[in-house]
Amino acid sequence: MEDMTLLYLQPVENSDSALAFSINVSADGKIDRSSLFRIDKMQDML
Repeated sequence: MEDMTLLYLQPVENSDSALAFSINVSADGKIDRSSLFRIDKMQDML
């Protein structure tokens, strides 16, 4: 297995923002670090 980053985005209802949760997993399967942050001014890309 190689190092990987998993990213989950959750739109905030009635807002142009989203919450993002990132997990970095090392090649041996251990969580290296994780982050929770907010993305403001998201626009619909459809």
